[in-house]
Amino acid sequence: MAVATLLTADDLLKLPPFEGRRELVQGEVSEMTPPTPLHGNICFRIGEVLSSYLRENPIGTPYVGDVGYLLGSEPDTVRGPDVSLVLNERLPGGVSPARGFFELAPDLAIEVLSPNDRPGYVQAKVSDYLTAGTALVWVVDPARRKVTAYDGEGGVQVLGEDQQLAGGAVLPGFSVSVRQFFP
Repeated sequence: MAVATLLTADDLLKLPPFEGRRELVQGEVSEMTPPTPLHGNICFRIGEVLSSYLRENPIGTPYVGDVGYLLGSEPDTVRGPDVSLVLNERLPGGVSPARGFFELAPDLAIEVLSPNDRPGYVQAKVSDYLTAGTALVWVVDPARRKVTAYDGEGGVQVLGEDQQLAGGAVLPGFSVSVRQFFP
């Protein structure tokens, strides 16, 4: 029986270009197809809402485009949320790394579901974020027009498009209608 060679975060950075997205899950590469236009539009809308809040409350830096976070080692796990936020006091040296991956968990990780996402796969990502110390995870479901919010204390809320999504301790005073995330 052949034994699979586990990759590290450094190995992931050295892989040849790929027409989709890649993550590393306990040393094994997970490849995903590029997102749909709807997915991209929803990420943009979320980014706009966060940017607006952060202009008034400059407490952190938002990221889009599946920025990599090293969430675990030996074997390495690198996840890339669709949208994320790192609070300023947690940025190494006060700035984003120019190379490699963040070696910390985001304070807020946002995943926008794609039509081919399997529930178990998404739950594994949520679990990885929370286990690594992410304080707030939002899973945005375009098909159902809902957001499921997970907090680091074990709380879970499912919110419909007519409800308000709060930012909790990560985004004090933040509130947005879930409807704003959807075209």
